[in-house]
Amino acid sequence: MKKILLPILSIVTLMAVSYHASAASFAPVTATFDFASVADGTVPGQTYGADNGEYGASSMIFTSNGIAVTATSQVRNQSSHNDHDRDGDEHNGGFAYLDRGDAGLGVCKHLHNTQCSPSSDDNVTFGEILQLTFDQEVSLNTVFFKNAGHGTTFGGDFKLSVDAGDWDTLSLAYEFDANRIGTTFEFYNFNGGSGAEFYINKLSVNAVPIPAAIWLFGTGLLGMVAVARRKA
Repeated sequence: MKKILLPILSIVTLMAVSYHASAASFAPVTATFDFASVADGTVPGQTYGADNGEYGASSMIFTSNGIAVTATSQVRNQSSHNDHDRDGDEHNGGFAYLDRGDAGLGVCKHLHNTQCSPSSDDNVTFGEILQLTFDQEVSLNTVFFKNAGHGTTFGGDFKLSVDAGDWDTLSLAYEFDANRIGTTFEFYNFNGGSGAEFYINKLSVNAVPIPAAIWLFGTGLLGMVAVARRKA
């Protein structure tokens, strides 16, 4: 009898641990990244692990509620804008850029020290791509854009690609409901005109929960032990 009870007790313990792990994995984890507040320093201590202020860098890492995102950029040759060409020959690296004045995260082609030169080239302008790469799969919820003048009205579209997939053409708006799941999100300004230039002011994501495979495995084991006991 003890030979049967001991394995059962072990499996019950495993199931209890698996249950709590399952509950934790399915608990919604939401992270908000307010890039404008980092640039402006308006929320003391809220930098998401990055430096406060206006500056550019080849990459920037922000962390919120256990979710990390790396901001980088690409600049496409002005003479060619083939949406399906992702080869290095067509892209030159720009800089992710934090701009003050309730603007947010943009792209700069050239830096003088850490400042954009010229200063007007600090948003996502024609031919530029702002790339956000998360350290885990997330659901991109709401993205808040600002225009070239740090306002909320737009007169153009942008393209969005998830995990190097096809480009979707979407209308620019201050509050954009993305509703897309992935790891890497690329925001591409494919048309000229100041009405289509933008910053990402802030955004929110949810972590995509991992299925509770251990819980299912534990349940299956318990069933196998029950069958073995009946046969015995």
